[in-house]
Amino acid sequence: MLTFKNDSDWDLVERYQANEDGSVQWFYQNSNAAIRPGMELEGSDGEPIDLWAKYCELRDNGTITVQPVPQSELDAIAAEQAKQAQDALKRTGAEINGHTISLTEENQNGLAAVMQGAQLADEAGASIFPLNFKARSEAGETIIPFADMTEFKAFCLAFLQARQQFF
Repeated sequence: MLTFKNDSDWDLVERYQANEDGSVQWFYQNSNAAIRPGMELEGSDGEPIDLWAKYCELRDNGTITVQPVPQSELDAIAAEQAKQAQDALKRTGAEINGHTISLTEENQNGLAAVMQGAQLADEAGASIFPLNFKARSEAGETIIPFADMTEFKAFCLAFLQARQQFF
């Protein structure tokens, strides 16, 4: 078991691997753990040992070599961050005909469902208008009234045009 209380323990580590959070993972036999900034342990004399400072010293003087974060992990992190940013923009939404509405798939599906219902009603010689559409926005739910199919179709088209930026 490595304790890192002796300098020789650092040499026993098989591999040091940088992590995306700035910590460093060490691997020895079937064990591994992370060393993080500010990490300390109690030395054999009872005095604290700044493990991170010791790691930095050995890394900087070339005693140990640290493998960088694998590109595949960096790519996955970047992709997730891009997706989160895009999702945030979708939730923020856009102002359409005086109503702020999130540009989410949920709202798109809701508009499509109402459109299908309106078309079914039209085929049967009926109308579902006037109607109130409940849409999600960043602030919560908002109710959007529609007097007729023409007004609703114009809103749907504006919504789809605004949402198109994400594709």
